[in-house]
Amino acid sequence: MLWQRQLRSKTVAFDETAYKLFKSKHPRAAATKKGETFWDGHPAQTLLKCDIKQQATDLKKGTIARNKLPAEMRDSRPEYKEFKLETFRNHYYREQRALIESVYWQKKRNREGHKKLEENVGKLSSDI
Repeated sequence: MLWQRQLRSKTVAFDETAYKLFKSKHPRAAATKKGETFWDGHPAQTLLKCDIKQQATDLKKGTIARNKLPAEMRDSRPEYKEFKLETFRNHYYREQRALIESVYWQKKRNREGHKKLEENVGKLSSDI
């Protein structure tokens, strides 16, 4: 068991070294093939997540009447304007869906986990 763990750690260390070497020799391009900046890692990505969450809480509180449209949101910050409206719109709706869908998947996960727990408790009580 100990030798397997040591072998695994050596393999992981080798893989990390190879990955870092590859990334240093092949840096990421400044723009996508379509000529836009990359979304992931861009400050607009984190700003949009924060803005969408804030918008959702304001909507629940009743301080705003409706969600902003993607074009309105894009015009609100200069970081967003670096992306085409179509690209920004896709990311905007993806973030909105992520807020809603994560709740659904959490509930589903909890239901399934509760069922497994009940089955395990039933098996344990029948074994006793």
